[in-house]
Amino acid sequence: MLLHRRAILGLFGAGLALPVAPAAASGDARRIQREIEEATARGRPWMVPAGLTVSGRIALPDGAHLVGVRGRSRIMLAGEGPLFTAQGVQRVTLQGVVFDGGGARAG
Repeated sequence: MLLHRRAILGLFGAGLALPVAPAAASGDARRIQREIEEATARGRPWMVPAGLTVSGRIALPDGAHLVGVRGRSRIMLAGEGPLFTAQGVQRVTLQGVVFDGGGARAG
């Protein structure tokens, strides 16, 4: 599910919380996971679109490279965290992406 900021503000009004269904986000998490793995296997970055991308937990593979539109690409956690895990990896690159814990507490 890709939601653009203007659409969110138009539907819900500025300053209101966006309701996110964890089941919907889990489907997106599987798609995003697959896309990141495919891009990484090809040695290419996964391009994070401008706007809001809502996702559940994603495991980043070794060599993953996520590139967003600086100041415009945002990935928000839906459901239980963490948003990303990266176990046993030597290198992961994250550029131009804002990460939003969806109100989850750090730690």
